[in-house]
Amino acid sequence: MRQLKIASWNVRTLSDASTSKRQAPERRSALVAAELERLNIDVACLSECRIPEEGEFTDGSYTFFHSGRSSDQPRQDRLLLLGDFNARVGCDCETWPEVIGQYGLGKENNQGITLLELCTRFGLTIANTLFSHPDIHRGTWKHPRSQRWHMIDYVIIRQHYRSDLVDARVCRSADCWTDHRLVCARLKLRFHISSQRKLNSGPRRLNINRLKVPEVNSQLREKIAANVQDLDAEPLDDHWKSLKETLYNTTKETVGFQKRQHRDWFRTHLKIVSITELPGITAKESSAAYKTNGGWIELVRSKPMQNGMTPRASSRQ
Repeated sequence: MRQLKIASWNVRTLSDASTSKRQAPERRSALVAAELERLNIDVACLSECRIPEEGEFTDGSYTFFHSGRSSDQPRQDRLLLLGDFNARVGCDCETWPEVIGQYGLGKENNQGITLLELCTRFGLTIANTLFSHPDIHRGTWKHPRSQRWHMIDYVIIRQHYRSDLVDARVCRSADCWTDHRLVCARLKLRFHISSQRKLNSGPRRLNINRLKVPEVNSQLREKIAANVQDLDAEPLDDHWKSLKETLYNTTKETVGFQKRQHRDWFRTHLKIVSITELPGITAKESSAAYKTNGGWIELVRSKPMQNGMTPRASSRQ
């Protein structure tokens, strides 16, 4: 089991300085990739990239996928929602017990209430509010006028996988020309190995009992002699592989495969059960009855019971 480190970061734009009107460094994607690699981030969700159309490109050791996809409702799998929601959810964990924890920041606003209702409807929880950290490691965006830090960038997962979370906090050291801070979360990845046995991929068993027939035996000898003569002079390893395949295929065409016969426990042990579990019947009488009746074993007591009736026991072969 290994840990997966994920992050959410509002980078404002990934457009280069030559195509952007605002002052920005060249190759912003390279700067973002360098910061993510320095912090050992495996997967990052970048908001407001401002790259048109859908596609992908590689910069450094990261592959950037830019696309817009909308869905009516979350899928029934391990869902992760990362990004800048521009909503304040507060810290009222008593009103929203399954959605947020007791380590929120500030008070909720209208957008935050909408987000909380959405998480309640689809069974989601906000990972940022579940772990105890100082305020400097919880605030993701500073208000330009009040200079207060607010939590508006979130990592949201399903409530069912809440135990997979290890930690969620802000990484203050990440710097990429933005007023938002990088939000990181660590999750445990569990790989389920199937317990089903693998089917045997080896060759099937040949019906070698047919070789007892003289006609089949002589026919196989003739075919093998004819097919072996067609083999060209090859290296030892290649010659052995060709010879092996030729012998197997020729024998398969001649005798075929062996058919599996499933033993019936009841039919096999019926005679023994009849002898041991029916008192008053000797082994000789049981054998005679077994051989006489092909489909049924019918055993009759030699001595009548106390009420004068003669019991009869029958069982299917």
